[in-house]
Amino acid sequence: IAQCLVGSEMCIRDRNATGTWILFVDSDDFIRADSCELLLETAKKSCADIVIGSEKKFIDENKIGDLYKHGQEYNMDSEEAIAKYFYRKISGYACGKLIKKEIVQMFPFPKGKTFEDTFVVYRYLDNANIIISLKDELYFYRQRKGSIVNSKFSERQLTIIESLEEAERYFADNKKILVSIQSKKFIAGIDLLGRIPLNKEWKETRRQIAYMVRQTQDIVLTDPNNSKIVILMSILSKVSPLL
Repeated sequence: IAQCLVGSEMCIRDRNATGTWILFVDSDDFIRADSCELLLETAKKSCADIVIGSEKKFIDENKIGDLYKHGQEYNMDSEEAIAKYFYRKISGYACGKLIKKEIVQMFPFPKGKTFEDTFVVYRYLDNANIIISLKDELYFYRQRKGSIVNSKFSERQLTIIESLEEAERYFADNKKILVSIQSKKFIAGIDLLGRIPLNKEWKETRRQIAYMVRQTQDIVLTDPNNSKIVILMSILSKVSPLL
């Protein structure tokens, strides 16, 4: 019924999948033995189009601890799920989400893009009627020092800004979601400024990212959907985005 697509095969094999559902699993990560069963049971009883399991990040799998943490489920429509996605209240990765095959096949992963998930996940959510978020930890995401997320700055990391600008165009007529995208842009900008080297080569890039942070900081500051720490970051960024 469900088909797991692993690692670099994601961009190609989703078009040829034969299952009713697709669950992406990165080749560095793992899922619980009962993850598919729990996700499928939830989808069946709730008539959901997408079921999202909670994720747990780890460095050493021998120190993960309890694999059977459970919790209640939360039912969302597409607009609420999209806002939570941009506010980082649900996982931003395609991995760990059980998704109807027809939704996945509508939006192939872009070729040659870093953070390719950020170009498609919000589209998946937008084309689902019912989304269920589970508190059960079902997906285990390996943290590596050399990974794109944890590595030092490279120009390809600027792709996240491209994906968010594309999202703004996609949701141009939805003010609520546009505000949530500003939160994601602010955090992405702060993160990038913490990575970009302080030398002349990257001076113009730093200037552009700092400008983006200044554009979004007031929206973030007045948006009650942001966490207290994000609001504090927006206050500090008014003194200097590098803070």
